[in-house]
Amino acid sequence: MSPQPITRSGSIAWGVFLLLAGGVAFYFLKDISSSAFSSSDDPGPKTFPRILSILMMMGGVYEGVCSYRNRSEGGGILKCKQFLKNWGTDQGLRQVLILILALGLYIPALGLLGFTSASLGFSTLMMWRLGTRPLFSLIMSAVLVALIRWLFVVLFKVPLPESSLGIPF
Repeated sequence: MSPQPITRSGSIAWGVFLLLAGGVAFYFLKDISSSAFSSSDDPGPKTFPRILSILMMMGGVYEGVCSYRNRSEGGGILKCKQFLKNWGTDQGLRQVLILILALGLYIPALGLLGFTSASLGFSTLMMWRLGTRPLFSLIMSAVLVALIRWLFVVLFKVPLPESSLGIPF
């Protein structure tokens, strides 16, 4: 189960996805309230997400233009139709769908198991699923979780989600 190399698909679907995701993120920025504690030098809590959503939309336009320009080589809409026809047999797509499903399970697990347990389990299983050895996955996940925990809890003094089940870590 070795990881597959990442190659450009030539499909317009990626450009459309980036454009829509960036647009949806930009739309939901209206729900973020400005901080009462911000100073005149503080750009506010909307700045970074706004920049990211604009970059996503720009990337979507770029990918769409590249796909459209490559349509004579079998890219663009033709490649998208072929992709949709064969979506169940594509190994890379299967990996992405498994990761998205796992992420959908990880988010509720944060409240139930707490940051440390949920993140350690999620990252270990995902690394293993993507082709690393189980022991290496566990060690690297533990290092990453410890580093993130130190960065947020110790350095930034930001609390991470605790377990609602009473798990101490």
